[in-house]
Amino acid sequence: MLISYFEEFPTKRNLSKLGGVGNCNLFVATKSNGELQRIKKNCSEYPVTVVNWPTLSKKKGYWFSPFMDSSVLQQALYKMDTDTMLDLEFPYYRRHILKYLFLFSKNKRLIQKTINKYNLYFAVYGHIPLWLLRSLGLMYKGNAIVMCYRSRMPLFGRIWFKHKVRQAAKLGLRVGIGLIAPGVHGNERTYSKQELEWDLDFCRENGIKEVVVFRLGGI
Repeated sequence: MLISYFEEFPTKRNLSKLGGVGNCNLFVATKSNGELQRIKKNCSEYPVTVVNWPTLSKKKGYWFSPFMDSSVLQQALYKMDTDTMLDLEFPYYRRHILKYLFLFSKNKRLIQKTINKYNLYFAVYGHIPLWLLRSLGLMYKGNAIVMCYRSRMPLFGRIWFKHKVRQAAKLGLRVGIGLIAPGVHGNERTYSKQELEWDLDFCRENGIKEVVVFRLGGI
């Protein structure tokens, strides 16, 4: 089983943690092509494949979804290439869901077309049923990473995690696990290294081919 990592804050300190993880995919958040090239240069000494994880400004949604300005979405997707991951989540400011609801169908088609064209990775919520994610335009056919963050499920977390991992294994999907460090909000619940090991063992036992840990800086 390949153990890969997300890194939302690609500082030199966080990227230096690659020295202890070996071969992996690194899904790294970027704001520009210049930043991506800098990160690739900083990672060149490590046996990793850098996968671009483009992010937007919070005002534009931060994550990608059908609930955003179509011109912003088109401009961002125009820059896509292979070895890229779309983080498909509701916009940072939830009021955008209603603001851009009339653009939903157009944006959904555009996202699917881009995923197909470049065979993109994309990360999706694990806390919402996959059938509902598809209806919301937050799940598509392709290289999905299902974010099964057990740290966000303090009650019945292991029962829920087992169900989601078995479902992902059946569908041949990758699984995101964690969190071992906070994300963009800064106050996300995290869990211990022991709990991380339990998740890794369960994924391995159930035939998951690749897990992606959120996030590298928490090692």
